[in-house]
Amino acid sequence: MTKLLMIHPEKCTGCENCVLACSFNHEKDFRPAATRVHVFAWEREGISIPMMCQQCGDAPCIKVCPQVPCTG
Repeated sequence: MTKLLMIHPEKCTGCENCVLACSFNHEKDFRPAATRVHVFAWEREGISIPMMCQQCGDAPCIKVCPQVPCTG
């Protein structure tokens, strides 16, 4: 089954919870340098864009995003 990850840059707050969740899930440590997710921020324009790896089946980065509605 093909999965689709929709990213809405206008909703990203730049909190980087996804970065921490990814590094903890894969490395068991909160190390942003070891993450597979990156958030690019343009502070002057007030824009943050997350670049997701799309490799995890359970996507811990999505579960911690404050902009994704709870479905559970």
